[in-house]
Amino acid sequence: MPVGDGPEDVVDAGGRVLTGLSDGRIARIDRVSGTVETVARVPGRPLGLELLGGVGIAVAGSVGNGSAPGAQSAGETP
Repeated sequence: MPVGDGPEDVVDAGGRVLTGLSDGRIARIDRVSGTVETVARVPGRPLGLELLGGVGIAVAGSVGNGSAPGAQSAGETP
């Protein structure tokens, strides 16, 4: 199942896997169906993910200078 290049961190959100990709996307993958959905896009590369109790995702990333300002949400929370 092709998802994208360079998954850096993976978290489980109730049977749905979330991962950051080298192109700045945060992808959600359903474990059963294999459906891949982009849920957010950040500037640079997302290097770490942390679920925030059903209200969102904290993303640690890099845009070349060591910081990743703001995320662009593409849909609902995880």
